[in-house]
Amino acid sequence: MYHKMSVLYHECLCMNFSFFFCNMDSWDTDDILLSITDKSGRIIYVNKKFCDTSQYTKDEILGKTHRVLKSGYHPDSFYKNLWQTIAKGHVFSGLIKNKSKDGSTYWVQSTMIPILDENSNVSKHRCVSYVVNAPKGKSGNQFRYLIDPEIFKNALDNSASVAITDVNGTITFANDMFCKNSKYSKEELLGSNHRVLKSGYHNDSFYKNLWQTISSGKTWHGDIKNKRKDGTFYWVKTMIMPIFNKEHEIENYIAVRTDITSQIELAEKLTKSERLISIGQLSSRISHDIRNPLSIITVSLENLKILFGTDDAKQKQFEKIDRSIHRIVHQIDDVLDFVRGKHLRINKIKFTEIIEESMDSLTIPNNIELILPKNDVEIYCDKRQCATVMNNLILNSYQSIDNAGTIEITVEETDDGVVIQVKDSGSGISKENLDDVFEPLFTTKQTGTGLGLASVKSIVESHGGIISVTSPPTVFTITLPKINS
Repeated sequence: MYHKMSVLYHECLCMNFSFFFCNMDSWDTDDILLSITDKSGRIIYVNKKFCDTSQYTKDEILGKTHRVLKSGYHPDSFYKNLWQTIAKGHVFSGLIKNKSKDGSTYWVQSTMIPILDENSNVSKHRCVSYVVNAPKGKSGNQFRYLIDPEIFKNALDNSASVAITDVNGTITFANDMFCKNSKYSKEELLGSNHRVLKSGYHNDSFYKNLWQTISSGKTWHGDIKNKRKDGTFYWVKTMIMPIFNKEHEIENYIAVRTDITSQIELAEKLTKSERLISIGQLSSRISHDIRNPLSIITVSLENLKILFGTDDAKQKQFEKIDRSIHRIVHQIDDVLDFVRGKHLRINKIKFTEIIEESMDSLTIPNNIELILPKNDVEIYCDKRQCATVMNNLILNSYQSIDNAGTIEITVEETDDGVVIQVKDSGSGISKENLDDVFEPLFTTKQTGTGLGLASVKSIVESHGGIISVTSPPTVFTITLPKINS
C-alpha cells in the first residue's frame, strides 16, 4: 500500500500539481487541450478543446497517434528526443507546431507527463497543452524536459509537508517534512487521521466546509493552525486536492502544506503594534480627563474616612473604593509607561527603597501575607521604573491568589549581578500561556490592560537585565547587572 502511495506521489510530482487533481469534465475548459495515450502512443482520451482545435472528432482521433497532427515543421530528431525524454519517466515541456484536419497550423505549449503503474513502469502519457502565438526564429524546434521527478521530489520534500489519505481521511502516505513539522514518526502517522493535529483553534464548521469542498471534487485552500506531538502550535498554508480513478470517482486526497508560522507571528506583531499606537494616542488624550475627577474622588474619600472613622462597616466600603481608584490609576500608568518609553535616570539605589516606593500605591489584602527580604543590596537603576516593576509583579501575584496565600520576595547578590525573585502561592500560569505572559495586550484576567508584564519586561531589558517566569508555583526571576550599564 505504501509503495502504491509513493507511485501516486511520483505522479503528482510529475504533474506539478496542476491538472492531475481534477476530474475529466473540469479539464474541458476554454484554454486547455488534454489528451491521454497508452504507452505506445495511441490516443485513448481527448477533451472537447482538443477536438475543437484539431478539428478532429473523438471518433476520428481515438486509437490514432499524435502523428496525425504533424505539421512537417519539426525534424525527426525533435520527436525522437521527445519520446526518449518521456520514456525515461521525465516530463517534457516545449513548443510544438501542429496541423489541423483542414490543413491549417497552430502552435501549442505542451507538457507531457508519464503515468506510472504499481511497478513504477510507464503505462500512459498525459499531454496538457494550450494554444500560443507562433514563436520567432527557430525557437519552435527547441525543447526542454522538466527536472527528474526524483530531484523534484527532493526539492518539494525540503520545502513542504505532503500527505495522502484515503476517502475516509486515513493517512496512507507522509513525506519526511510532514514528520519533521508535526514531530510524529511515519509509523505514528500512517493509519491515523489528521485529527491528531487539531489545535482546537478552528471550530467544527471550518472542518465541515473543508470536507464538503474536497468531497465534492474541488480543491480546498486555506490556513490551518495545527498542534505538534509535543503540544506546540504551528500554522500551515494548505492545499487539499481530490485524486480520481478511471471511473472519475474520488480515490484519495493529497494535502500539500507550507509552514507560515513566522508570517502569521509577524502579522500578529504588526497588528499589535498598530493597536498599541492607537492605544497610546487615545491614552494620552484621556489620561488628563480621567485623573482630574479621580483626584477629586480621592480627596472626597479621605474626608469621608475622617468623618466616619469609627464606623467599621463604612471603612470597609471606603477600602473597596480606594482599591478601585488605585486599579484605575494603575491601568492608566501601565498604558502610558509602556507606550511612552521614558528615559532612564540611573542611580545607586537600595532595594528596600524600591520596595517601599512600589508599596505606596498598593493595598495588600488581609488574607495575603507579603514576605519581604531580610537582607538588602544596592542596585544601579532608575528607582521609579524599578518600583513600577515590583509594583506590577506584586499586584500580579496577589490577583492570582483566590483565597489566603503568600507572596515572597527575595534578593541575592551574585558575582555577575543581582537576582530578584517574586514567588506566590496562587493558581499558577498554564503551560500554553507561559510563553505569552510578557506579550503586549496578552491577559487571562477579566480586568487589566495586558500591558503590565510587557512593561515590566521592557523596563528590565532597558536596564540590561533579563526576566523569566516558571510555574507552578509562579516565580518571576529578574537578573540585573551590578554595575551602571
